[in-house]
Amino acid sequence: MQRVQPVLFLTAVSLGLAAGTTRKAVAIVLSPLLLIAVFGLAAMVSAGGVSFIDLLIAIAGLNVGLICVLGAMLLAAVLSHPASTSRP
Repeated sequence: MQRVQPVLFLTAVSLGLAAGTTRKAVAIVLSPLLLIAVFGLAAMVSAGGVSFIDLLIAIAGLNVGLICVLGAMLLAAVLSHPASTSRP
């Protein structure tokens, strides 16, 4: 078995970033569904065995990408509206 998990994880993170930056609910919902569908299709046509750990790594990477986008949006909102401090 080849060691492709880092590449798989980074590809899934980039998919999560791309889906999250569209800010469309359809893209965010369809990304993991399409990921599972493509993995299932690849598993069906694969001559060898399939590791479902790779699917879990890809889903985790997708979620990390989405969380990064949400964190960046939250940080941008906080920085654009700083809390007002009043002096007595």
